[in-house]
Amino acid sequence: MKSDNNRSDKRIILIFCAIMIIGGVAGFLFGLYSKHINYDGIAGIIKSNMAVIAYALLVVFVLMTVILIFLTLLKHGEAKRTALLAKEDEDLYETAESKTNSCILISSVASVTAFVLSSFSLWIIVFSDVDLSIKKVLLFSSLPLFLINLFWSLYIQRASVDLIKKINPEKRGNILDIKFDKTWEESCDEGELRSMYEAGYRAYMFTTKLCYVMFLIACISMVVLHTGIFPIICIETIHLSLILSNYHAAKKQKRRK
Repeated sequence: MKSDNNRSDKRIILIFCAIMIIGGVAGFLFGLYSKHINYDGIAGIIKSNMAVIAYALLVVFVLMTVILIFLTLLKHGEAKRTALLAKEDEDLYETAESKTNSCILISSVASVTAFVLSSFSLWIIVFSDVDLSIKKVLLFSSLPLFLINLFWSLYIQRASVDLIKKINPEKRGNILDIKFDKTWEESCDEGELRSMYEAGYRAYMFTTKLCYVMFLIACISMVVLHTGIFPIICIETIHLSLILSNYHAAKKQKRRK
C-alpha cells in the first residue's frame, strides 16, 4: 500500500513539474510574441459574434441540464435496484453504495457547472452590447436553468443519502442540516473514516499543486491578456486557506492524541 502511495505521489510530482515547465515556456513565448497579437481584432471578432455566443451558451446550459438530470436518475435507479436485490450480499450493497456515490458526484458537478454557466450568462447580460431582446431571452432562460440544477442537485443528493442510510442503518444525518457533515462523520466506522481522511489529504495535495499552476496561468494572463491582479488574489486566497486549514486540522489531531 505504501509503495502504491509513493508511486502515486511521484506521478503527481512529475505531472506538476511538467505542467510548470510547459507553463513557463508558454509564458515566455506569450510574452515574447504578445506585441504581435492583435487584441483589438480578437475583441472585435468576439463582439461581433456575441449574439451567437449567447445562444450557444444557452444551448450548452440546456443540454448540460438534461444530460446530467438523466444520468443522475439512471444511476440512482440502478442503485435502488441493486440495493433491493442485495438482501444479505455484502458485495451488492457495496455496488449500490458506489452507484449512489457516483450519483452524488454527478449532481455536484452539475451544480458547479451551473454556477459557471450562469456567471457567463450574467456577464453577457450586464457587459455585452447584444440586443436587449437577446439579453431578456438569456436572463429568463439561464435563471430557471440555474435554479433547476441547484434544486435538482439538492433533491438527488438527499435521495442518495437516504438510500445509503437504508443500506447502512447506523448512518445518521440530514443533508438539509447545517451540521450534516459532522453528524455523518460521527456515524462512520474507523475504516470509513480512514478512507475519508486519506481522500481528503489527497484532495488537499492535488488542490495545493493546482493553485501553483493556476497562479502561473493567472500571471501569464495578467501580462498578456490584461486580466488584472484580482484572479491572482482569489487563487492565492484559496491557496492560503488550504494551508492554514490543514495546519489547524493537523494541530487539532495532535492535541486529541
